[in-house]
Amino acid sequence: FGMTWRNYRMTGQTRFIKEGDKLVLVAYPEGSDIKFSRLKVFSLTIPFMINQALGRKVVFSVGPVINFNTYGSLKTRYVLNDEKVKETDKNIHQNSMTIDLMAKLRFNSLGIYAKYSPSDMLNTEFGPKFRSFSTGIIWFY
Repeated sequence: FGMTWRNYRMTGQTRFIKEGDKLVLVAYPEGSDIKFSRLKVFSLTIPFMINQALGRKVVFSVGPVINFNTYGSLKTRYVLNDEKVKETDKNIHQNSMTIDLMAKLRFNSLGIYAKYSPSDMLNTEFGPKFRSFSTGIIWFY
């Protein structure tokens, strides 16, 4: 059992905004000094990993991770005409449950992982459809 949060950050000239109930991608106003635009999703997770020892101290694991997405928000920041603009919303219509596929290689307490999220993070009736892939370093997991 665990907890995770994910940040989906836009780069370039496009930002997330809410138009009615829908989350859409639009351009920043002309002349904006862009800071960032991101979605954040917090999840409670349950991994179902199969472990295989590859030696005395090396373990390979693979399997699905079920995410119960309990909170989601959007935040966009930019400066326009010397005025700081902050756009936020806490109702981004994230799916309540998603599944990731994860693989990890651990040596003692340090390892690396790769995670692919084939599930849509957002309810596609209300927002854009996208998937994510991440890699990283793990410690004691």
